[in-house]
Amino acid sequence: MTTENFRPLLELAARAAGIDVGPEDFTDEIDRKYSDALGLWVRVWPGGPQGRWWNPRGNGDHALRLVVRLQLHLGVQDACTSAWSPYHGSSWSTEAFDGSPLANADSATRLAILRCAAKIGARMEPT
Repeated sequence: MTTENFRPLLELAARAAGIDVGPEDFTDEIDRKYSDALGLWVRVWPGGPQGRWWNPRGNGDHALRLVVRLQLHLGVQDACTSAWSPYHGSSWSTEAFDGSPLANADSATRLAILRCAAKIGARMEPT
């Protein structure tokens, strides 16, 4: 079980993808900005009042959208998966998994995508 806080990675990946994470705090207690289980609270429309949870670490749809938006490349082998970008410097991330079951490969691939996107976001100026 990992104790890593994924909030910084999610915020950097959102920056890379041009996703508005909204203000630091919300007036409604339910609208927490970060939840380890749910991900990062992001704005549906930049500056708009509505939001939703965004978590490419746990949601394959969100991870795939990062791949497309950032034009990432993926590679999956017997015990590891990699995500890299030939367009955003030398952003590269590799995650190991035990090779079975397939869910481990899925999780490792989503994490490699998130880490690669976060590296891209770290090079960008905050908006």
